[in-house]
Order: sequence, then C-alpha cells, then structure tokens
Amino acid sequence: RVKHGQWTVRRAVERNYEGKADIYLSYNPLKGYTPRKKANVGKLALLYVDLDIGRGENPFEDDTTPEYKQSIVDSLEECVFGVTVPAPNFICDSGRGLYLIYKIYQNEEGNKQEHANAAERWGRVNSYFTSQFDGYCADRSVSTDEARVLRIPGSINSHTGRVVQFYRYS
Repeated sequence: RVKHGQWTVRRAVERNYEGKADIYLSYNPLKGYTPRKKANVGKLALLYVDLDIGRGENPFEDDTTPEYKQSIVDSLEECVFGVTVPAPNFICDSGRGLYLIYKIYQNEEGNKQEHANAAERWGRVNSYFTSQFDGYCADRSVSTDEARVLRIPGSINSHTGRVVQFYRYS
C-alpha cells in the first residue's frame, strides 16, 4: 500500500505501521490523493539514494547481516561522506539494502521544500549523489524518479521478513 498526499516521513512513522508488510511512502509529497507519477509531485523535500546490497546479482551476494551493513556504513563514512557528498540526514535499513536520505533544506525553517518546477535540477543533483555510490550497488533507476516510493520504517519487507528501520538519523 502506498500512502499519498501530504504525508511526511515523520507522520508515517508516528502512525506506526509496525508489523504491517510492504507499506510505502512517496518521500516527496504528492498533490492530494493522486497516482504516483512525476507530474503529481507537489514539492521536493528529499534526495535519496537506494543501495541494493543483499541481492544475488551484485558483488555483495545476499549478505544483509547487521554486521555487514555496519561495515558498509563504516566504509561510506570513511570514503564518501564528507569527501564527495555530505553525510545523509537518515540512513534507513530497508529490510535488505540501505536508503540514504538527504533533506533538501537544513536551516532554521526546517520544513521548507523546493517547488516541483525544480524537478530537472533535483534529478541532476540526485543523479550526481547516486553516482558517488556506484561501488556500493546504488540503484540508478531511483535517482531520476522524484515520485519514488520507499518502505516506511516500522513496516516489514515481505521479501526478507525483516523490519524496515532507521539505522541512523540526525
């Protein structure tokens, strides 16, 4: 199920979808209850990178243990964060891989979002961020989809049976 409209990540987490399988949220708010299409994105709030660790077709070969994910985060902190891109505001364990989530604005206003007309610029920036994680199985198809849905923390990834959870946030 996909949560639409002006839902925020915070509101979705507070709603508590703990134990429910495959609950998704468009991390960039949609215009009301509309289909998940780029044309229906109301505001651009977040950039995100999806690291597909834990899939058989990549070099990480299904290793999704907490220890392995910690080693990936340690490597990112040493080699990428603060070197080619800033550290993300959130790192989320998707039940298989990791999401790196960046707030577009990090000032006193806190909730300010970019107008949807900036989608082309958003795509270029998100594509650049994603390219910096190529060695970590970054999913490039996510980088140009501002209407992308991602699992809500607290819900279950039905493919693995694991809980989606924040790994780290600031």
